[in-house]
Amino acid sequence: MENSGSDKRPYLILVHGALANAEMWQPHLPHLENEFEIIPVNLRHFTGQTDGGFGLNTHADDLYTQINKLPQKKALYLAGWSYGSDVILNLLLKHSVMPTGIFLYEPGYPGALEGQVMQSWGEDANNMFAPIFERVAKGELAAAVEALIDGSGSKPGYFSRQAEDIRKPQLALAYTLPMQLNQTESPAITKDALKAFRLPQTCTLIIAHGSDTRALFRLVSEQTSNLVESAQLRVVKDATHMLPLEAPERLAELIKKSLLS
Repeated sequence: MENSGSDKRPYLILVHGALANAEMWQPHLPHLENEFEIIPVNLRHFTGQTDGGFGLNTHADDLYTQINKLPQKKALYLAGWSYGSDVILNLLLKHSVMPTGIFLYEPGYPGALEGQVMQSWGEDANNMFAPIFERVAKGELAAAVEALIDGSGSKPGYFSRQAEDIRKPQLALAYTLPMQLNQTESPAITKDALKAFRLPQTCTLIIAHGSDTRALFRLVSEQTSNLVESAQLRVVKDATHMLPLEAPERLAELIKKSLLS
């Protein structure tokens, strides 16, 4: 992270989802850089590293280390998508980090779900991930990537209909799928932890999901917003899990509106 000297813009740390890295945020930057000093982070293993653990605890700890290395003491905002949203939630529960505002688009980790809600999540997760596990077990990582993106986009053939400049980095990160599917860490995200969690009154927490997204992402978004006392839920019209890649400008505007208004 470069020292920005007298830059008065608040920090905005962007945390990518699975099968992505910091490069996914490049189309968003022009729509955010007037308001924020932007720091798109690369989570461990998503840029080719092979050392250390893989999971929500490792990634939350790494993010905490990066935050502590920020050169200026000024307002800090956090925004994440999918797995990146789970990392941010875990960070907040594990470490003493109090940002000015947080925007999470469709977290997916079900640690806070119980009963019928958890059963519904499990049914949808099985529908989505069973083909992915099967392909990874056979070593068919490219096919597993296709299955994951088809599931995330809620449509068969979604992966192949994406632009090549979106498909290519997804395929390049296929090597992370075995690690993603075989995590052994136990995150701090539980029902009791979220119910007990308190943010300062000056901190905004927005959790958003698309109106057309899968049940597994909707259920986690809804339950998390219900459990965290000060959280606000936003439903994004005509959007699925893949909104950040489909419509970067729209997501950037959602982030700005959620955090600055």
